Formats: sequence, C-alpha cells, structure tokens
Amino acid sequence: MGGVTLNKHIAFLIGLTAIIFCMPSYGAYGARYENERMQVKWVCNPYNKVCHRVYRTNNWYSPYGRYSERKTYRKKQVAKNTEPKFAFMAPPEKIESSNIINVNLAHGTWGAYDGEGKLVNSGKVSGGKSFCPDINKKCKTVTGTFTIYDKKGGDCKSKIFPVNKGGAPMPYCMFFHEGFALHGSNAVPNYNASHGCVRMSPADAKWLNQNFVTVGSTRVNVTYDKTKPPEKEVLSETEKQ
Repeated sequence: MGGVTLNKHIAFLIGLTAIIFCMPSYGAYGARYENERMQVKWVCNPYNKVCHRVYRTNNWYSPYGRYSERKTYRKKQVAKNTEPKFAFMAPPEKIESSNIINVNLAHGTWGAYDGEGKLVNSGKVSGGKSFCPDINKKCKTVTGTFTIYDKKGGDCKSKIFPVNKGGAPMPYCMFFHEGFALHGSNAVPNYNASHGCVRMSPADAKWLNQNFVTVGSTRVNVTYDKTKPPEKEVLSETEKQ
C-alpha cells in the first residue's frame, strides 16, 4: 500500500515538473510585453489640417490574447482655415518707388523693383493670419514701409516658434521690423497662415537675399490692401517735349 502511495507522489511530481517547464517564464512574457507596448503618435496633414492619432505595436501576439496591428483609433479634426483665399493680381511692371519689395497680403504676391522702379522679379507669399490660437492673440503682419536691417543665410531659424521650443526653419531670412521677416518656407498656401512673418518659396528668398537686398537701404512695403498699386506713367518722347 505504501509503495502505491509513493508511486502516486512520484507521478504527481513528474507531472508538476513537466507543467512548470512547459510554461513560459515571466521574463519571456515581460520581454514580449515590453516589445508590444503601444506607441502613440499624431500624424498630421499640413495642408488640410487633419490629424490622426496612431497606435502601433511590433505585431507580436499579445499574451492577453489580442493580435495588435497598426490602426487609427481616433481622429482629431483641427480647426479649419478661416482666412480668405488670395484674390491673385500680378504686381505692376513699373511703379513710382524704387529699390523696394512690395508685399501684398491680399493678393498673395511680392514684387522687387530696381532703382528705376521696374519689376525685376516676383512670386507668391503667405503672411500673418488674423488670429493664432497657440499664442492666443492676433498675428497679422505689420504693415507700412520699412528698411531691411538684417539678413541671414540658409541656416536661419526662429527663436520663438514652435512655441516654447524655437528652431523652426526660416532660410534666407530678411528682417525688416522687430521680429518680422521675409523668409523661405515649404508651406506657402494661397491664404495667410503665418505668425506674422512673410513666407515665400526658399528659391525666392534665396534670390532676394543674395541678389537684391542690401541691408540698410532696401525697403519693404507691406499691405493687406486689395487694390493694385498705381503704375508709373511712362511718357513718350513726344509727350516729354
């Protein structure tokens, strides 16, 4: 009878040992759990302002019985643009002023005029919008006529934006009033979208910076006026006499 009991105990211990060896260790589960921990990231489209909150794992089979895969769980709609789109109008070929860059933030254009008031180059711009939620105040570009007092190269960066971080690229920046500047940007929509600076294509900013602007003498005239600047009247030889 004692031998039978002993055999039962031995069989029980053998079975228990087999179960323990077959079970994955806590360390293995812990490592898998660490590998499977969800990563959360906002992915935003800079043009339509729609953002998706994306959850992603490394596609392990979860110890909790769930197979996790990349999936968008929640969609966040960022406030849509409320700024009016530009009523495009090409800059005039000749004006009364000279050695000046005319920036029209109602038409979304810039035009550079030489010493004789002739248009030598032009392009598209996007200036300050009416209100910026991240700084909770109006952020239109300052208007008036100013003289460019400083310029920097392709490594120019913002000291303020993004808010509390700084470092936003402002290639070939040209400062004309306090922190307001003309600069290159990869985001130049057909409406005003900045915190106050005047954005233009990096190629346009580089041309102005290196081929047109002289610090201390080149002027910038900024307006939100929808009317076209008056063209300089060109007199014929007969009229001059």
